[in-house]
Amino acid sequence: MQSFVLFVVALLAVARAEVDYCPSPFVSIGNGCYWVSTSPATWENARNACLSSPIEPETDLAMITDCEEHHHFWNYVAYTLDQKVDYWLGGHDVLEEGRWKWLNGRDVAMGVPFWYPGEPSGNLGEDFLAFTKEGFFADQNEDALLHYACQVVHFKTD
Repeated sequence: MQSFVLFVVALLAVARAEVDYCPSPFVSIGNGCYWVSTSPATWENARNACLSSPIEPETDLAMITDCEEHHHFWNYVAYTLDQKVDYWLGGHDVLEEGRWKWLNGRDVAMGVPFWYPGEPSGNLGEDFLAFTKEGFFADQNEDALLHYACQVVHFKTD
């Protein structure tokens, strides 16, 4: 039993070690490597900026998939950066209205604690996911000018 516990602790340490190093200018937030913009862009331009990052790992708009990561990201932008702005994230309901997906194809969690009360509103053209200055998800028009968050989604091995 003791060897099993040591194995689990070692495994957790290795898993955590994967995000202890984030390539500059990305920073470790929770279990991921993120970079947040200092200027606004449309959703498409924000995604293109993330995809064209000159660093080694593959990057894309951030996909915050669980409560813990949501909490860490909110604390980082609200308190570490002290930026009270909205951010583009990598989610949308373009393929089917009301069915929110991350760019990797996974479902976006719905309801509390992720979404702002009354969101997603389903208003015409609001098909892209924003992380609000209040710390919630909201649907937004793709042409809105918001800051954005990029995330390392895969470290290249070649």
